[in-house]
Amino acid sequence: ITIGAGGAQNTNGQNSVFSTITSTGGGKGYDGYSNIAPGAGGSGGGGGSIFSAPSGGGLGTSGQGNNGGTNVNDAFGGGGGGASAVGSDGTTSIAGNGGAGTASSINGTSTTYSGGGGGGAGLNAAGSYFGTGGAGGGGNGGDRDHNAVAATANTGGGGGGGGRGNGTGASGGSGIVIIRYLSTFSDASSVTNGTKTTSGAYTIYTWTTSGSITF
Repeated sequence: ITIGAGGAQNTNGQNSVFSTITSTGGGKGYDGYSNIAPGAGGSGGGGGSIFSAPSGGGLGTSGQGNNGGTNVNDAFGGGGGGASAVGSDGTTSIAGNGGAGTASSINGTSTTYSGGGGGGAGLNAAGSYFGTGGAGGGGNGGDRDHNAVAATANTGGGGGGGGRGNGTGASGGSGIVIIRYLSTFSDASSVTNGTKTTSGAYTIYTWTTSGSITF
C-alpha cells in the first residue's frame, strides 16, 4: 500500500496504490511566472495565463477525475478539476472555483474526497478575487491580498493556485487508502501502519501513510 504525496509547485501529485489498483495523483496547475503548462492527472490542474496568452486546464483521467478550468484573460485562472466535476473557468472578474469531489461512506461516515483547488488571480486590486477550493479538501486560490491555501491532507484534494504578489501555488493533499470487508470474513494476519475500525457489519482498515496488509 502506497500513499501518494500531494504535489508541490510545478509537480503532479503522486499515485496511491493498493495491490494492482492505482489512484492517479492530480495534475499541477499552470505556472504563469515560468510559463509551464498545467499537468494531466487523476484530476487536471487549473489553467492560467501570462501576457494575455490563456492556458487550458490540465486533463483529468477518465473514471477518476475531471479536467481543470481555463481562463478568459491574464488575470483570473481556472480552477482545478475534482473527482465529480470539472474546474470552473475564470471569468473577467474572478478566478474559477475547483471542481467538487466525490462523497464516500466506505469509512462508515459520508466523507468527500478529491476536490479541485481554486484558481489564482493576478489582478492588482484590493479584495477577494481568488477561486474557492472544491468540496473534498480543495484549497482556495490566492490573489494580491490572500495566499493560496494547501489542500487538506489525506483527501487527494488540489492546492490553490498562486495569485499576484503571492505567486506560489499551494501543495495538494496526500492520498488515502481504505479497505472495507464484511466482518464474517477472516481478519488480516498482519498489518503495518493501518488503523482498524468497525462499522456495522464491516471491518475497515485505513492508511494515511504507506504500509501493508496480509490475509
